[in-house]
Amino acid sequence: MKKETITLREGLRLLNTLDRKIKSRSEDTLIAVYSKDTFILDGLTINQWEEPAKDKWRSLNNKIKKRNALKNAILRANLVNTIRVPKFVSLDSVIKSDETEEISFAEAIARKAYYKETLQKIVNKIKSHIEDNNHIYEQFKGKTEVVYNDPCYLWKSISVSRENIASYLKKIDRELDKAAAKTEITFEY
Repeated sequence: MKKETITLREGLRLLNTLDRKIKSRSEDTLIAVYSKDTFILDGLTINQWEEPAKDKWRSLNNKIKKRNALKNAILRANLVNTIRVPKFVSLDSVIKSDETEEISFAEAIARKAYYKETLQKIVNKIKSHIEDNNHIYEQFKGKTEVVYNDPCYLWKSISVSRENIASYLKKIDRELDKAAAKTEITFEY
């Protein structure tokens, strides 16, 4: 059994490399069909062809075993290690607060995904509604008395919210990156 200790950042790179190698290795030819009178296969004797096929199979299994051990070590590190990030207050003031909170790497990764997907979509949808309402307002302005009702003052704050979310995500990325460079993981395979 082998034991390795590397930084989390190195582990993430190695995980990507192993995934590529496993995919590539899984496309190797490990089975052949030939007639009984065949003595040469892919330029090798049948016995010579079998050994590399067995080596490729062992190599694939070893890479999968190493990948699984590495992935488990990464997941454990993401659960137990923490970073300090600005506390999310609201869409109006994503990063206006000086408050911070300590969250696990896993929570930071999940938060990034949520903010990038869900909150950015909410902001984009609101921005689209504002643009639609502005267009309608311009169409009717001067023809009739038009009321533009924006009780939350979204036309003022939505662009700032978008920028604040992007800035917040960069801060999380920066903290995760710094922590990944320092955090060590150990895995056995």
